[in-house]
Order: sequence, then C-alpha cells, then structure tokens
Amino acid sequence: MTTEFSIDADWDALYIDGEWRASESGDTIDVEDPSTRERIATVPAATESDVDAAYEAAARAHEEWAEAPPARRQAVVEQFGRALRDNADEVKDLLAREIGGSEIMGETSIQIADDHVEEAATLPRRMKGEHAASNVPGKENLVQREAKGVVTVISPWNFPLNLSMRAVAPAIAAGNSVVLKPSTESPITGGLLFAKLFAETDLPDGVLNVVTGRGSSIGDRVASHPESDVVAFTGSTEVGQHVAGLAGENLAVPAMELGGNNAHVVTADADLDRAVDGATFGSFVHQGQVCIS
Repeated sequence: MTTEFSIDADWDALYIDGEWRASESGDTIDVEDPSTRERIATVPAATESDVDAAYEAAARAHEEWAEAPPARRQAVVEQFGRALRDNADEVKDLLAREIGGSEIMGETSIQIADDHVEEAATLPRRMKGEHAASNVPGKENLVQREAKGVVTVISPWNFPLNLSMRAVAPAIAAGNSVVLKPSTESPITGGLLFAKLFAETDLPDGVLNVVTGRGSSIGDRVASHPESDVVAFTGSTEVGQHVAGLAGENLAVPAMELGGNNAHVVTADADLDRAVDGATFGSFVHQGQVCIS
C-alpha cells in the first residue's frame, strides 16, 4: 500500500517556507536503489535561487520562533517524534531502498534518531541564564542563552536519518530555523522525509526548509550563505575543510564532524573472542561505511 512516506510517493518538490515547490530550473535528480541501480524516485535539483529563497524564509521565520514559549517548542519536537515512530516501518523501508540499509541498520537508525528527538525535546526548558556580579558598582550582568539564528545542516549519505536528526532536532528545539541540504545519494531519508514529518506538527512555516541538489551546483552557496549563522556538516575531512572555510568567511559557527578511524584498545585482561567480535563489528558494520568506525 502506498502512503505519503512510501518510496513511490511524491518526492519531487522542495520544501520552502511551508510549501512544496518545484525547483526554479525544473531539473531533477534520479534516486537509485544501490542494490539494482534501478531508478526508484526523482527529487528536485535546486538552483542557487532556490537556496536563497530557503534562507530568506528561514531568516523571516526565526525571530518569531525564537520567541516561542519553551512549552510550544517542546510540543512541536514531541509531535515530530510521534510522527517518526508512527511511520517507522515506512521509514525503515525508505532506508533499505535508498541507501541499501539492512534491517538492523534501519532499526538502529530509527532508534538513534528517536533518542535525538527525545533529548532535543528537553532543550527548551533547559535554556536558562544567570545573574552575575559586575566589577562596576551598582550593576550586575545578565547571562542568557538564546537561539543563534539560521542553522545550515549538510548531512551525509551513510546514516542520513539520524545524522540529519542530530542537528535538525536540537536546532529547532532551541529556537533556531533550519536550512537542510541532504546528500545527493540520500535526499529523501536525509531531507525530504523531515519535511513530511514536520508537516504533521505545529511547526510554523519557514522554520524548516529542505533543498535537494548536487553539491557541485549549490553546495558552496549553502555553505557560504550570508543568512547562515551556524553550519553543521558531516562528511570527509577534505570537504569539511572547504565547508568550514566558506562558513568562516561569514563568521558563521562551523560545527564539523569529519572522517575518523577510532582506536580499539584491548587490555591484557580482556576476553579476546569478544574483543575480536567487537573489532569486526566496529570495522565492518554497514559495510564499513561509518564515519566514527
């Protein structure tokens, strides 16, 4: 049965300012099943003008959303979590079809993503400040935690659901607006899916905007947009250096999670069979396509 979250549903529009719209050029990108190279969907190929429209919407929406009461922001994030759980089977199938994710990969991705949502839902009530003494007599310092502004999220293809969620959910919970640019290889589970799930919540228009497209066409514009205040990127070290450099030119805060190969420490009293199992799992889970392997 086809639902709005099925792979054969409509995924052929950008999500900007609460509306689904075609890219300015009308160009599309094929989404392929990696196991068969069969085309399973098409998504828009956004232009730089589409990117500009997304940032303009995010900048307009931010001020009102940042002033929203903590309970309202918490409620929206919780609504999003329920929408994710209610459609978990379809999401798992999307991960299998779009990125070749196994059953355990899909289950794990949804569990981790749900954990991110649950944690993010606590942020609105934890954004507290303090009064501090001043060196100037008769004065005091008021310290506040405030939303940063527009958060850019550029997510990877290997774990698109939870690695997009890790940045999107807390950014929105804290009162920021978001422009999400998913990987070209996973534009649905890393991007457009978020738009459909948030469309089932009370999130105001413009707080979340999703632009799909080739990095070679719009990547630099996304990373360097003057309306962006934070750039969260997950990917290779080489590309991350480039993205961070572009962000820095606008004094946007770069939040980079780049390639790594972690140590596997085996102590003298370790169970060697379990240590070998752990090393094998850590190296080859999801075909070894893990940035914190």
